[in-house]
Amino acid sequence: MNSAKRTIPALALAAASLWSASALATALPLNSSRTCPKGGTSTMSGSYDTVTGQVSMTSTVSQCTLWNGEVQNGSTTLTGTILPGTGSLVNIDLSTTETASVTRNTSSLTHTCTATKKGTFDQSTRLFTGQSSSNCSNDGVTHDAEGLAEYLLRRAAVLPAPTATSTPTQ
Repeated sequence: MNSAKRTIPALALAAASLWSASALATALPLNSSRTCPKGGTSTMSGSYDTVTGQVSMTSTVSQCTLWNGEVQNGSTTLTGTILPGTGSLVNIDLSTTETASVTRNTSSLTHTCTATKKGTFDQSTRLFTGQSSSNCSNDGVTHDAEGLAEYLLRRAAVLPAPTATSTPTQ
């Protein structure tokens, strides 16, 4: 499942393209549906008001099976405002809530996350300036993407330090 932290900038870019595509429309639907790579569905429903900037969207995956066999179920809800600023700037004030279950082989993971973002996104540099916060948790088997567990174990001298011939784990 995509992280809520990545959903907000992606939606800001999509909303910016909608402004130029529909100067006269006010309420635009944000609806789509697709079949996942190896079965299941991914749907999105919501709306964006080009005058007020109000956005409300829910994205849902059901038995979404990826190429690696991972099966995802869950939803992400996004609400707030996205308004054009000057030049390439977009003013955003968004909140997301995400709940998902992931099954990999015989292991499972439950993921929950809330995130907020309020500030300015620059489409030309893809940089955000403002306040971001998130409160996410994973319960179950997960990849240690940040390498935090290995780092802490090395600092505690439980694991030996890597040598020049060591190869990092992926």
